[in-house]
Amino acid sequence: DCGELIIQTQDSESNPSPVSVNKGFDLSSTALTGNFYSDSSCSVSISSVTITAANSLSGSFYYSDTLVGTPTLTVDESGSESWTNATQLATITPGPVTKIVFISTPGLDQAAVTGCGVRQAQLQDIHSNASPATTNENIGLASSSSGAGIFYSDVGCSSVITQVLVSSSSTDSASFYYQDDRVGLPTITLSKVGWDSADQSQTIQPGNFTMPAMPNYTNDSTPDVSWNPGNGLYYYDLSISANSDCSDPA
Repeated sequence: DCGELIIQTQDSESNPSPVSVNKGFDLSSTALTGNFYSDSSCSVSISSVTITAANSLSGSFYYSDTLVGTPTLTVDESGSESWTNATQLATITPGPVTKIVFISTPGLDQAAVTGCGVRQAQLQDIHSNASPATTNENIGLASSSSGAGIFYSDVGCSSVITQVLVSSSSTDSASFYYQDDRVGLPTITLSKVGWDSADQSQTIQPGNFTMPAMPNYTNDSTPDVSWNPGNGLYYYDLSISANSDCSDPA
């Protein structure tokens, strides 16, 4: 959206004071994302505005910004008369929600362990500003790890959910938990009809390794255990020394 601003020339006592000739003023913003325009549809960009002698003492322009915040706008007389600059704070608020995003980092979890990894979803506007929900919004949850990936509302993984609620009273985000019993790289998805969805890849590693029962060879060494992330399998390298005391049972 474009916001209109009106400037006025004044004397040292803050009384309106008309200009006798056309006078130009430079426009600037502390926000690199902010732009000035001559029209209410924000289609004609400008960097200065002129107060004409015909208009006497005022001029108008429009401002638009894509980043939420409170940038400072400055109007500076572009001549050499050393007039006092005009400054004003602009309040830039989020636009309506257009998409859902992950604001948590991709998960790195163990398969089939007690507990869940936390994930966080956020609602954003078209310019990627966090945008609070105006009503309660249910965000759909899905995993490509069919049957193995489960979503929960609690860190103890006891309450299964298929949606997470972004409440109008809790600003713009919500947390949920994920657990997977299958080693791999599943993708989890956030979705709601009418908004852009979000995908994020997770890394599910094997749970704690339990060494299988080993043959009772004499002089056997401690196995060198390694995990292959390509197929999710553990491997161990076991070197066995010959036993000179071994006798033929025959």
